[in-house]
Amino acid sequence: DFPVALVVLDGEARIIGHNAHWSQRMTPTVGSLLSDAVHHEDQALWQAFIARWQTPEPVAQSLELRLIDQGNGVLWCEVYCRFKAGCALLSFQDRTSRRQQEIQLLASHRSASDLLHNLPFMIYRGRINREWSMEFVSRGCEQLTGFSAQAIEDRDAGGYGRLILPEYADYIWYGVQTALLRREPYSLTYQIRCADGTVKWVQ
Repeated sequence: DFPVALVVLDGEARIIGHNAHWSQRMTPTVGSLLSDAVHHEDQALWQAFIARWQTPEPVAQSLELRLIDQGNGVLWCEVYCRFKAGCALLSFQDRTSRRQQEIQLLASHRSASDLLHNLPFMIYRGRINREWSMEFVSRGCEQLTGFSAQAIEDRDAGGYGRLILPEYADYIWYGVQTALLRREPYSLTYQIRCADGTVKWVQ
């Protein structure tokens, strides 16, 4: 837990004061540049931040910044900056737990997405209409149909329905409608025309 830390900087972004919460966790103290605590990947972001408030009439601003604490751990902080008498007054709030959760969630979604896209068949989420408009199609569609996911999701091009041979259109439509009314799963076997013109049976 990193309670709200307060730091006062001079015009060169050098620390001229801070509260106890800052000194309990961070190494740079009075006389040091705050950049000494900024993660190397965020140095450019910090310098751009400084440039924005080193203007004749700076305005309050905020950003998310990674800092390195006394134990060389990474802290994700929400930084709020306001100005008074030529000094910059900064508050730092710890957002590390939230950011770690977001990163883990993103990694989980990425793993699930990779799994979906690497399966040797087409997974889809579509609308119930005659065009069978697709909102999502996995990359397995390329091996199955010869079309890219983007091409199948393109509603202007006619959706997935344009691949289905006309003689199966009613069969599929009523088969799906019946299953939905009964709240039952369905399995339909029919033919599609692939990107290279060949006809293929699909289930």
